[in-house]
Amino acid sequence: MQEIVRSEHFSTSSQLTDFLTFIVEKTLSGEAEDIKAYTIAVDALGRSEDFDPQTNAAVRVAAGRLRQALSLFNAGLDRVEDSVQIALEPGSYIPVFSFKAANPGPSVATDQEQTTDSENTDTSGLRTRTESSQTHLETAIIEQDFKQNLTVARVAAGASVGLVLLALLFVLQNQRASLPAFLGGTEKVKETAESPNTADIRPTVRADIILPEAEYPDWYVPSETAEAVRVTVSRFDDLQFLGSKLVKSQPVTSSSPVDYQIVITAYPRGSLVRFYGNLIRTSDNKIIWSTQRLFGAPNSAEDRSVPQIVGSIFASIGSPYGVIHADVAQRDSESCLTKVYAYFYTQSDKKHQEARSCAQDLIASGSQLPVIHATLTFLLLDEYREGRNPQSQDPLADAMATAQKAVELAPQSARAHQARFAVFKVRRLRDQARKAGLRAVELNPFDTDILADYGAWLISVGELEAGRALLNRADALLGVRPAWMEFYFFLGAQLAGQVDEAARIARTMDIERSPLLALAAAMGASLRGDLPRKDLALASLNRQAPVFLINPEDQFRRRGYSEDVIKTLVDTMRVSNLLKRPPG
Repeated sequence: MQEIVRSEHFSTSSQLTDFLTFIVEKTLSGEAEDIKAYTIAVDALGRSEDFDPQTNAAVRVAAGRLRQALSLFNAGLDRVEDSVQIALEPGSYIPVFSFKAANPGPSVATDQEQTTDSENTDTSGLRTRTESSQTHLETAIIEQDFKQNLTVARVAAGASVGLVLLALLFVLQNQRASLPAFLGGTEKVKETAESPNTADIRPTVRADIILPEAEYPDWYVPSETAEAVRVTVSRFDDLQFLGSKLVKSQPVTSSSPVDYQIVITAYPRGSLVRFYGNLIRTSDNKIIWSTQRLFGAPNSAEDRSVPQIVGSIFASIGSPYGVIHADVAQRDSESCLTKVYAYFYTQSDKKHQEARSCAQDLIASGSQLPVIHATLTFLLLDEYREGRNPQSQDPLADAMATAQKAVELAPQSARAHQARFAVFKVRRLRDQARKAGLRAVELNPFDTDILADYGAWLISVGELEAGRALLNRADALLGVRPAWMEFYFFLGAQLAGQVDEAARIARTMDIERSPLLALAAAMGASLRGDLPRKDLALASLNRQAPVFLINPEDQFRRRGYSEDVIKTLVDTMRVSNLLKRPPG
């Protein structure tokens, strides 16, 4: 750190020096949790105690300058063997420590491309630093829209720098032992004392960003696109992201096995920039999805449009009900994740049993994938809520333990925090559910399943405006809605007093896909006076979950609904003559 602050990049800026010194010393003393925008502003930058990081961008701007200065310093770090690097990841104020070997030799990338490969990235956000100086500069660009707090491993108070670096190297070395597997989970990670038997069943994805030699508008920073892709794609826990490349012409085929390749090309169009996005299935080199977006200069530095464009493109590709998982389902019906998504798309006891057994078997065999623990949490919760395939143990207690394990395995996993949110929701712990749900949305604001899940819960506790906004946002990014989302569109309209809209939504529901859809269809048909449709929906509900017609209050409570919303729903069922109370 002292060598850095004496360098030409820092010696003339007391602000950069104070910023870096504060965050490094806090991390090394085991106080990384105290590194916040407010504490940096007050304790490092000398701002007054009434500083508000929500309205004042001073810390974010200073962090961008610090990232750029560190990138420039690290790019020339070739003086001694195994030089220590200090870096700052986009969206985080906590420094990352790593080694850079001296004189690594020529880069794999030619002068026509810069590689931003993330194959050496561990789940805590630690990276080896072997990129070119151009790649280092890329990390300074998009802090404003990516506020994800990528917390690195905490260092015990009083630990020496040498021990810190040894610990970090141990984590990085273990991560390199985790090799990607092909779809279906047939390829296992080598079993060692540090790495248990863990098959990574997730689809593998790489990205190429093509930036042809052209005259781009002054406001557009081409390298920002590459960084936006890297940060966005790596947030999707259900995929293995194998890195990204920034090239100036058509990309070459990846040397490592990969299932899907994303190719984004940016062309200047006067003062605008047009994005073309293609998703290629590499097994047959077919384009299975494409899009194009045109955008202009952002209104301010706080309003960066590139990350939003990239995020909206990838939301429809990488979300649980997006293009990649739909394609995987057609090619590999035996994949565990495929079975999970198939169940939530159209629910049945048979699909639930298959998905739950698959997830349990993977965990029993040593899987450390947080996404497997998270999805098992959801399946256990449906065992509790829906009464599907009950086992001897308490599903709610098991769900809490499994969700907690997912978070422990990957504290920055959006899916893991969504699992905790789901448990708190079902247990009707509203404050904890809100905190966990917001954290999941913060970690991946482009995952449509997370957006819709949190929005649906807000509707179910009576917060209609915020809930419906999130649900609509998720729907705009999706190609096809899963079954459970349909019900919450209906519920939002019903609770808002938009009876005609609720009846319209219910009219087209597939009543066999879930009990909630059958219930909504029956209520909607009753409101319209469509007795044949009502009778069909009631018959379906009676087959799937007859308890809804006997004790709906308990069913809604098991889903975490507020008492006010429960009363409204039960009153509607009563008026619609849907209740079938037992005698007495």
